[in-house]
Order: sequence, then C-alpha cells, then structure tokens
Amino acid sequence: MVVTKYKIIISSDELWCDVLHTPLQYAMELSKSYKIYYVNPPVKWKLSNLINFKIKTKEISDSILVIDYLNIFPVIFFKKLFVMMNDFINFFLISKIVGSKQSDILFWKFDCFRMAYHFFIKPSYIIYHVIDNYMKQPLNLQLTKTANLVITTHDRLVNPYKLINKNVIHIPQGVREAELVPDHDKVNCIKNELGNFILFIGTISPDIDLNLLNDIVKKFTEYHLVIIGPKKNISGELLTKFNQLCKLENVSYVGILNGADLKNYVAASSVCLIPYDFNQQASQVIRSPLKVINYIAQSKPVITTYDCEIPELKDKIIYQAENPQMFIQLVGEALKGELLVDDTGVKKYLDRIIYNNLIENIFSSLIKTKNNAG
Repeated sequence: MVVTKYKIIISSDELWCDVLHTPLQYAMELSKSYKIYYVNPPVKWKLSNLINFKIKTKEISDSILVIDYLNIFPVIFFKKLFVMMNDFINFFLISKIVGSKQSDILFWKFDCFRMAYHFFIKPSYIIYHVIDNYMKQPLNLQLTKTANLVITTHDRLVNPYKLINKNVIHIPQGVREAELVPDHDKVNCIKNELGNFILFIGTISPDIDLNLLNDIVKKFTEYHLVIIGPKKNISGELLTKFNQLCKLENVSYVGILNGADLKNYVAASSVCLIPYDFNQQASQVIRSPLKVINYIAQSKPVITTYDCEIPELKDKIIYQAENPQMFIQLVGEALKGELLVDDTGVKKYLDRIIYNNLIENIFSSLIKTKNNAG
C-alpha cells in the first residue's frame, strides 16, 4: 500500500556511495514513488566541529537529496546528552530543508547510533529497520520503543524485539530487479580477462578465514580467485597475510567496485564463496544474507561457512560446510558441476524478495499498526 504524498527521511550508518548497502537500495527503490532525504552518518569529530553549523547537501536525482549529519559534539563524552544535543541541532537544520509538517513525513531508520530523539519534526510514521544485531547498542531501546513498526532482516531477532514493541515483522534482505540481469558484453570481457575464477565478494575483515582462501588457491591452481570488497579493521599480521595472498599468481584483488557492476562479476564466475572463520561461527553471531542474494541472483552455487537463513535453498544452491575440509570439497564439487542448482526454486525465492514486493508488505504492515492503534 503506497501513499505517494509522503516525504521519507532515511537515516543510515552507511555513507551514500557506489557500494549498494541495504539502506541505499531501499532509498533508490523508494525514490521511484517518493521524495527521499538520505541522512549520511557524521564524519569523525574534530574541534572545529563545535563552530560548524552549516549542513551540506548533495542532490543525487530529482527525488533523492543526501544530507550530511553534523557531528558537533563528541559523543564519546556525556554520550546521551551529546547525542540529544546533536540530534536537536540536526533536526532543526533538516526541518528547514524538508519542512516540518508532520502529516507528510515518514522516518525510515537504519541507523542505531543517532536520530533517536525527535525535535522540530513530528513524523506521521517511524520505521526502525534492523539489519544487524543492535540489541546491545545504547540507543536501541529508545529507537525500538518510539517506532510504529520494527523490521528485522533476521528471523531470530523477531521475538527479542517483540518484548519491547509488539509491531515487529521479519522482512528478508531484498534484490532489485536490475540486479537480476547482467550486462552480457561486460560479462564476456571479465571472462576474457580473468578466465575461469572463484569469487568472493565482501569486506576483508578479521572475520574472514584467510587461511581457507589460501588453501583454496593452492588446491585449485587452474582457477583464479577474485576478491572484491573493502579492507576493514585489518592490520599487522592479518594485513600481511592478506597482502601475501594477493601476490599469488592466481589471485586478483579488485578492491571496491560500483555496486551495479557486481552482478557482472558474479555472472562470470564459476562458484561463489562466503568464507567466514569457522572458529568465529558462534550461535549468537548474526550475519547478513545479502552476499548470498547477490550470488544466487546469477544462479551461482554458493559455498558458505555459516547459515544464510534461506532454508528453502539449502543444498539446492547454497551449501554450508561444517569444517575447512568440507568447504574445499564442496568448492571442488561445484567446479565439476556436481552440485544441484535449483533454478526454479531460486527464481521463486527471488520473485518473493524483489524490493517492490518487500516495500508493499512493509507499507501494508505499517498502515495496520496505525489502524490497530486507533
């Protein structure tokens, strides 16, 4: 149920950039029907911030305006007070841009670190969209209590959030229709450049099992290993190990790519990996299934070390290994074409999680919460 009169303010801890994080994907889809104000996370605090009250904006399109959140007071001191003061100033400045008429504004919050206290703008609806485990974050309780609707991408978080707010729904990670169709000319160019390759897309962090990737490179020497994604929180021995991996003849580290190009690399690959460290796969760890959606959108077999929370596709295109040896064995079977890829089941799942369908479900649920409250 889409009500086109609303202006939507999206708060996110992800900068507007070429990497298509979940908040950006929702912003782009929603902008087809709504005016979107996307609030970037703040830059690192410095002393001069105390006298900077000029808010920066950037027009992405006629229907998307990016607004930079001002980090005026350092929240590492007097955390609650300074968060409230930052929110107070930012809401005042944003209200001048957006307009403060409460009947036509919807807040869509992907951010659990700010914009928890409302000043000057009284939205008609508030959505708190939980795409990670925010339960231990200081502002999570405030954000959950004040939301008309709480959305979680993880089924395991529904019940914990329902203890705080009765209006909680599970909405899986989505896929844009544009991501389903690769550019075949670009796919052919990638194949010509890299040959047959194994693909890993994701953040290079301490959670990634670099030893496992190294073993795969040594085992399947006739294949290239292509790694796409940013480096985050790796230094010292881990950084040295990653750099050594990238120096191997059959390894290519592409770095960060425009999100629109990822589908072409996936389409050109032979098998796709999610290689988190087995030693860190504790039951309380909740990870986003977004990577696996990128992979299965091109009907590529996925070998993973963790539960991707898509049970209907387990052992039909998604294969979870229990240990490094099993992981390598599954990669080998995928390369030989011995693993089932259920294209019918994949298509059925992808049709269900197209963003248009997810957004329709979200708005229907949102309207029901208002009606029930009345």
